[in-house]
Amino acid sequence: KRVLNVQEHPTLKDPVPMWKYIISGGTAGICVAFVLTPVELIKCRLQVQNAATGEGAILYKGPLDCLLKIVKADGFTGLWKGHISCLAREIPGNMAWFGTYEFVKTRVIQRFGGYERLDDV
Repeated sequence: KRVLNVQEHPTLKDPVPMWKYIISGGTAGICVAFVLTPVELIKCRLQVQNAATGEGAILYKGPLDCLLKIVKADGFTGLWKGHISCLAREIPGNMAWFGTYEFVKTRVIQRFGGYERLDDV
């Protein structure tokens, strides 16, 4: 709130500009990607392990085994393989989500009224 200079409880008469919601969504996408990349890497490796080595071959016993083998082979930073792709998906996706959510919420309030503060919706 401090960085984007957003008031504590915006009102319909003094709303937060849409670009601030979109920037917030992009920032959220960056944060999400740091958590999501290792989780998705493990999930994807578990899903394709049979296809990668031939039918019936099991590389990983489970998620923890997969995590440990990735760290052993590639180091701790190996958990973020594919991070750029995750960022490329999460940043615009979250920008669109935040922007669309706030746009629709504002339009619903304007259409049906009865609310003074956006927090009341």
